[in-house]
Amino acid sequence: TKIKRLMGCYGVLFTFLILMLAIMAGTDSQPGLYLILLIAFTATLSLKFLPIDILARVIPLSIGTYIIFIHAFLSYIGEAHNQYKPLYLLPMILASFLFGYFGAFTTFIMTFFSHIILVSNTSPTVPSYAHLILSGLPFFTIAALLSFTALFIARILKEDKENMSSLIVQIERTKEALTRELETIKILHNTDRAILSSINRKETLKICVINLRALINAEYVSIATLEEDDIFFRLEISSLNGILEEHEDMIPLESTILKRSVSSKASRYYPEVYPDDLLDGDMDIRDKGVRRLLIVPLIAKGIPLGALNIGSLESPGFSREDIDLAEKYALQVAIAIDNSNLYEGAQNLFMNTITSLSSAIDAKSRWTKNHSECVAEYAIAIACELSLDETFMKDLRIAVLLHDIGKIGISDTIINNPMQTPLRP
Repeated sequence: TKIKRLMGCYGVLFTFLILMLAIMAGTDSQPGLYLILLIAFTATLSLKFLPIDILARVIPLSIGTYIIFIHAFLSYIGEAHNQYKPLYLLPMILASFLFGYFGAFTTFIMTFFSHIILVSNTSPTVPSYAHLILSGLPFFTIAALLSFTALFIARILKEDKENMSSLIVQIERTKEALTRELETIKILHNTDRAILSSINRKETLKICVINLRALINAEYVSIATLEEDDIFFRLEISSLNGILEEHEDMIPLESTILKRSVSSKASRYYPEVYPDDLLDGDMDIRDKGVRRLLIVPLIAKGIPLGALNIGSLESPGFSREDIDLAEKYALQVAIAIDNSNLYEGAQNLFMNTITSLSSAIDAKSRWTKNHSECVAEYAIAIACELSLDETFMKDLRIAVLLHDIGKIGISDTIINNPMQTPLRP
């Protein structure tokens, strides 16, 4: 579009110059000059309305046509050595600027032969070749200098444009990288908040799976943890195309390929999952149709806790960047599982303490042995029937186990008073 505008402005300027020269040439020369003017104006107008793809082919011809117009004008007014000869400089500079050395050389040759023809036609005697060349030497020297100047400017502009384009590409790539990095940091931060704010193991792992799918383009994600003295894997949660599924499957350690990654504490990437790679315990991976698989061990404090499994069904696979990101993310998942294990351990220790205290209270009398445990079972059964909240049922169990806590301060003589014993039939 810019070249089209340039050619239009150039044509208007050229037509205006022809018009001015026709007016200045006098009345006798006007009809022929006006004919040249009409042709030049028509050519300029046609360039204005040509499509861009056709204009790209017409521009070289249009520059040559302008030289022919100039030759016709100078030949018509009958002056070979006159002040209008600099008109040749316009197409020469334009051709040098647009088409480089080829354009400069071609227009220079056309102008040179136009000069020879004009001098030969206007000279009273047949001039020699030396005279023809020397007569136009000053003009052609200036033309060559201007052409080389145009070439130099065009080359500088081209290099600047290429450098600017390269700079723009680098800026765009940097922008994309920074945007992705910012999004990654945001997701990792949200995962950290979820890990620290939630004590529910399943909910925490669900958030980890959802956030991972936002980081890495993968259709399949699952988390398996080591259980029972590292003899089994428990497949806790999996996701296929964003659909979450909870599991309680116990998989023997020796029957799954997850063992290789966890045992070596190193990630394993299968660019193509073959049937021979999968073992009997890898049914979930086989059933979901995973074609490319990345297994990242979950390690906290140097201890393997499980495996983070990322699979692709149709996408081209995982890049080095995806693998590095998955390994970083696996550290957060391992921390979440480790925190969950610590919390469950603390909860189990707390409940064992409560149970031991309740048993000690009930043991003060042979008549109340296991009384609190039986009452707790009845209370939990009623709460389940009423579909009460799981957290409420945990608190209910603690309250029932400690409902006779007052006995701890009562003398055994009172508790075991024969008057308090039930009557026998």
